[in-house]
Amino acid sequence: MASYTEHYQLHQWVPEDDFLRTDFNQDFQKIDAALGGKPEIVTGSYIGHGGTREVSLGFEPAAVVVDLDSLYTGLTVTPNGHKYIKITANGFEALDDEDNPDAVSANTKGDAYYYIAVK
Repeated sequence: MASYTEHYQLHQWVPEDDFLRTDFNQDFQKIDAALGGKPEIVTGSYIGHGGTREVSLGFEPAAVVVDLDSLYTGLTVTPNGHKYIKITANGFEALDDEDNPDAVSANTKGDAYYYIAVK
C-alpha cells in the first residue's frame, strides 16, 4: 500500500503497489491547489530615457518595487501609486521629474533601474 508525502499527502508507491488513474488525478489536484495560491514574482530592468516609460508585464501587479538609487532602494508601490511609479492594467509607468533634475526619479535618461513586481 502506498505511503504519502508529509506536506501534501501525495502518493508514494512502492514497486508492488497497484495504482489507479484516480490516484494520479488526486495528486495533480493537490499540486494545482498548492501552486495556485502562490504569488507570481516577475523581475526585470530597464534603462531610463526621461519622461514617462510604460513597463509592460502582461498583468496588473499588486505591488512593484523599483531600485531608484542608493538612498531609495526598495520603493514599494501600491495601486494608489507613487510620485514616480504608477501601476497600470498591464504593468507600471516609470516617470522622470524633468522639472527637477536633482529629484529622485524612476526614468532618468541613461540610468539603469531594477524592479520586482508581484502579481
